[in-house]
Amino acid sequence: MKREKKVYSKGDRAITLIALIVTIIVLLILAGVTINLAVNNQGIFNKAKTATRAYKNATEDERTGLDEADKEIAKYMPGGTATNYTGYYADVNDDGTVDGVIFIDLAQGASGQWTNNDGVYSYSAVTSGLRSYKTSSSYTGKFGTKSVIAPNGTIGNARFYVMALSDFDTSTHTWSDARSKTQTVGSVTFSLPSKMEWAAFGGQFGITTSEYSSKYGLSGWYWSSTEYGSSNAWDAYFGNGYVNTNNKTNSYCVRLCATF
Repeated sequence: MKREKKVYSKGDRAITLIALIVTIIVLLILAGVTINLAVNNQGIFNKAKTATRAYKNATEDERTGLDEADKEIAKYMPGGTATNYTGYYADVNDDGTVDGVIFIDLAQGASGQWTNNDGVYSYSAVTSGLRSYKTSSSYTGKFGTKSVIAPNGTIGNARFYVMALSDFDTSTHTWSDARSKTQTVGSVTFSLPSKMEWAAFGGQFGITTSEYSSKYGLSGWYWSSTEYGSSNAWDAYFGNGYVNTNNKTNSYCVRLCATF
């Protein structure tokens, strides 16, 4: 059989070359449009980045919201900051023994005056960095029936001022001797209260001359740790219901306080 040989003219070759060039141009145009759509301000890549950022922000906002909700709930849990625990009892080392009564809750702060201008006290509220606490069964003592607060771990700053429930001993002491009296309970050290701590104790409980002994079991005179010149120091005079100054050689009772 004879094969026929197809003969292409110059015109056929020109048409074929033009078609190829047109095809390439069209492809280049389409590629340019595609790249432009991908990389310009409204392109696919930027939209993907924007969507990623939006998702990340939404996740962070959700996490922040959950953290804030947890903090708000924690305020109303045992040891939370929404409750003022002044007047509750304290077990400062969580051994099951009541060590004192709380007279200042720093999560709330406190200010006031016990009888006269010398008895002014002020404690600013602390909103963060406080230790965690827990409550246990109630206790009945001279300051009524209240739950007992104990530490729940050791991380954070002390939140409570606590006054011991009884005097250091049955003796009276000069001021310098009283200053040396301390008592350690676990890691907490009880020492002589300052003038302002005595004023806060008397003011927060509203202790009067008619009930300091019968209701609270307090003595008439207590030394504070605060000096008043070289010869005198401040004391808590419950017999007249105010803080006072007297000679350091006088002998008064000692009751200790602590923070935990």
